[in-house]
Amino acid sequence: MAHPLSNWVSHHRQTHPAAPYGSTAAGDVPADIVHILASVLRHVQDGELPLFAWTLGLPQPSLLSLIERCFPEIGPLERMDDNDYADIGKIVPERYRQLVAALSAHRADSLNPEYADWLARAIAAAALGHRELWRDLGLSGHESVPALFQRHFPSFSAGLTRVPDWKSLLLAAAAPHPQEHAGGEFANAVFFDEAQIDSWIGEDAPLLDLTTQLLGIGTRPARMRLRSRQATVVACTEEAVRLVERCGGRVERFVPSGSRVAAGQVLLSATGRADALLRAWKVAQNLLEYACGVATATAAMVDAVRAVNPDVAVLTTRKHPPGLRKLALKATLAGGAFPHRLGLGETLLVFPQHRALLDDWDVLRERLARVCGALSEKKVVIEAHDLDDAWQALAAGASVIQFDKLAPDALRAACNALRAHDGELALIAAGGIHAGNAADYAGCGVDALVTSSLHYAPPADIGVGIEPWPAADGV
Repeated sequence: MAHPLSNWVSHHRQTHPAAPYGSTAAGDVPADIVHILASVLRHVQDGELPLFAWTLGLPQPSLLSLIERCFPEIGPLERMDDNDYADIGKIVPERYRQLVAALSAHRADSLNPEYADWLARAIAAAALGHRELWRDLGLSGHESVPALFQRHFPSFSAGLTRVPDWKSLLLAAAAPHPQEHAGGEFANAVFFDEAQIDSWIGEDAPLLDLTTQLLGIGTRPARMRLRSRQATVVACTEEAVRLVERCGGRVERFVPSGSRVAAGQVLLSATGRADALLRAWKVAQNLLEYACGVATATAAMVDAVRAVNPDVAVLTTRKHPPGLRKLALKATLAGGAFPHRLGLGETLLVFPQHRALLDDWDVLRERLARVCGALSEKKVVIEAHDLDDAWQALAAGASVIQFDKLAPDALRAACNALRAHDGELALIAAGGIHAGNAADYAGCGVDALVTSSLHYAPPADIGVGIEPWPAADGV
């Protein structure tokens, strides 16, 4: 895969062999920022910095704009294939995004927010390299680093009286702020591609933002904050970050999925042109209200179940409106639950609707015995409506019995009888389980509770504030 800046690097080395990269100012971009950007991009090209830093974590149009404005002498660059560029974007680590946000939050009031974002991205890339920070930034030595931060990110280094280990300081800043966690550490295993992010934006603003354009406010610098009005378990802020940045905003900070936050907590803060933030506004708000609402309800149910029996799992179904599977999955994972079944090809689950097409339980037993070799890596789950069904399912070859819509007392009796017969048999309760009765079912002797109710949880109350930036009071 060709580096998007390969031609530029070759050209720059031939035409400026003795000069430091970016040693002269480009328009109104500060000369030292141009120099640092050039140095970092060169070191990426030379293989001395991580591969993802080829893009500085920017969408391709934003990267090409940066090159055009900082290095106008090279002329227009040819775009990379969009799929190749997207492949690079997939490997940008979350730690990098966190560090960019942490640095940007400390920018000097006099520094253009866009230039601060560029510089923060370059510094973050260098911080994740294996060499000294000053080398990859193209500085003259260790002593140059404090001056750089004092000039452009003064509050980041406030109170430091000596030259610290700047790389360690930066990496510590990249760690999320301590938050109580709901236990959904697998939430970020769910991947959303760029097409998904783009589809959300395109659905809300396929052509233009008529109000913003007619009011003539699109070019004003602004700041947007999404704040929870109630205690909330956070979900899908990572996707909100991506859509804000896709619209052209610059995220200062965000709270990661799975965190428990108090009322009033800012979940995401971003700066940029007003038209970029206004385009992202409702999409980000709607996304977070749905996902955080589901995550909050999930965490409440998980907490209630664990209080009765910490070994009982809460599993969520695929019973939600079409198109919501990834969002619903990430939100429930963030709240501490796990998926029951993500698709028809994932498990063998025999419902009464399947048995209705067979003659009787004996036919089911024969069919399962015939395909047992193909099922060597999978368990056979059979749904039962009562204890009689459960005995038939067990005889047919079930390794898991899923009870549907049994009252707690009947379920407890069935579990006791089956456990006495086979202590290794897995038992699941499903059907009609919700926040009001989950604790009752958790004490019945099952291994897991299966619920669809969490997908339909009330949305979280997320407020959005947009204001001029920098604000008049400098806050």
